[in-house]
Amino acid sequence: MSPKSVKPPNPPAMLAALLAVALQQLQPGSHAAAGPAAPVRAKAPFRVLYNNDTTNITACASPFFKRGQAFGPGMIDASVAEASGADAHLFSPGLMWVPFWKSKLQPPDEHFRWWQKTFPGGRLHPIARYLLDGGDVVADFVKSCRAHGTAAFVSVRLNDYHRVEFLDAPGGAVLDEFDSICIDRFRREHPQWRIRPPAARDRDSRMADDADSRSVFEARDLGVMNWAEPGVRARMAAFIDELAEGYDIDGVELDFLRHYRFFRPDGSLSSAERSRIMTGFVSQVRRTLDRTAPAGKPRWLCGRIPAVLSMHDPLGIDVAAFADAGADMLNLSSNYFTVQQDVDVAAARRLAPGAAIYLEMNQCTAKGPDVSRGHGDNFTYRRTTGEQFLTTARLALARGADGVSLFNFAYYRDYGEDPSRGPFNEPPFHILPQLADHARVMAAAPGHYYLAPMWRSPYGNPVQLPGKLRPGGAITLHMDLVAPAAGWRKNARLRIQTNDPMPGDAAWSASLNAAALAPCADISEPLPPPYAPLLGTPQTLRAWSIPPALLKDGRNNIEITLRKGAGAEIIFADIITE
Repeated sequence: MSPKSVKPPNPPAMLAALLAVALQQLQPGSHAAAGPAAPVRAKAPFRVLYNNDTTNITACASPFFKRGQAFGPGMIDASVAEASGADAHLFSPGLMWVPFWKSKLQPPDEHFRWWQKTFPGGRLHPIARYLLDGGDVVADFVKSCRAHGTAAFVSVRLNDYHRVEFLDAPGGAVLDEFDSICIDRFRREHPQWRIRPPAARDRDSRMADDADSRSVFEARDLGVMNWAEPGVRARMAAFIDELAEGYDIDGVELDFLRHYRFFRPDGSLSSAERSRIMTGFVSQVRRTLDRTAPAGKPRWLCGRIPAVLSMHDPLGIDVAAFADAGADMLNLSSNYFTVQQDVDVAAARRLAPGAAIYLEMNQCTAKGPDVSRGHGDNFTYRRTTGEQFLTTARLALARGADGVSLFNFAYYRDYGEDPSRGPFNEPPFHILPQLADHARVMAAAPGHYYLAPMWRSPYGNPVQLPGKLRPGGAITLHMDLVAPAAGWRKNARLRIQTNDPMPGDAAWSASLNAAALAPCADISEPLPPPYAPLLGTPQTLRAWSIPPALLKDGRNNIEITLRKGAGAEIIFADIITE
């Protein structure tokens, strides 16, 4: 659907006006920060949310895109159509700092001509070329959603950190084409508003030695914008205003995990001050959506937030306050790649009884080693199976969720620079309508519950694996299981997978809920595995049989003991039920 006709505002005047509002309403300690509670609305009706990061369209080989092909609206339509099994499509129009729409605050043609002049040796990304030629990615997206009967949400990355290491690149530097849709003048010209200006870097994105950082990722954390600065919040609010006023969207998702740093880690702001700032922003966006909504049509506000509550305070997230400020939907995420089952769905439900709650699931369950550069998104990964999607959804629904969301789903496909990350597959789009059928989800079998290491999980997320054991050592794990309506009738299996092959003399024992388990020779996957990467082998797997009477609906305690043999590291554990 084409954007509505809007009067072009004066960008400096708009920013100044919004800055004044931000100073008044969003100042730490302001009693007006949260604003009045939003009017009572019906609960959001969606069961399956689908996130589309846009850049997957040109990063992944697919039936509708081959590398080197020009970007166009037909590709957006194809990416919406293939996910039509979801009833809400959450579309990320880039990193937000470089608009993928006809922005008046930062017009695409103005941005890309500045970029070409500043970095004349760099090529433009295919999406950049489309925007420079007058294309409008958001308008294309909304039109496609209307054609396919899917609700159209814009997912707003609040503080994305991709390529911040090049914000201070000198004029004339030769940058990657991806940088043309990442590097913007606003952040480049306001280094004082960053959490900390990035340190010098070399060309391949590795950080120079930095006493305040242990890795490129930690240093990137500190290169994002400081949300204690009203000007930063005003800039993001201005972009959201443009999207809400100019396009027939059904809602907005505020993505608090792109990136999970908003404030300086120096203790200069209290927990209450962080919460007031972020709750105030949620309230401001709620007012924008209400003000711009067509008559009689609700506009939904969703927050993508960590699925573990202990991670909320550093980000200024308060679940109950967000719901009171008008967040209709809470999308609980385990962060980027991996799907985590041991999360706080039930606790979030208690804090926000009226909100629609979703558990996010991703395209992989475990990250493997880097295959070349030693850093960055260049690693192998264990793909999520249909049984794992259904089991995770069943667990979420049983603990109070209203549905599930899917993130990075397109990345089953071939992407990246190293084929050893494969073999690749088409995403299992057939699972989307199954996830929307809650009766089918709750009746699905077999169950595949698992624990795996998380990828770059911040702020003390209590991740259970990996677990290192010395001879004679033990590790205690717990898994939340959901009993079938008729109870468990058959033996289940507990499996562990180690990082390295186990020596022939290794001896293990296991117990579940304080009862010893008998070893089991069957170490196979629950069904023939459709995806090969990172699965265990006879040398890395051990299994035990679980009598059905030992299984509990709820928390189950597992103890694994390495009685004999060299030390080992457990990188995956699962319980397979029938």
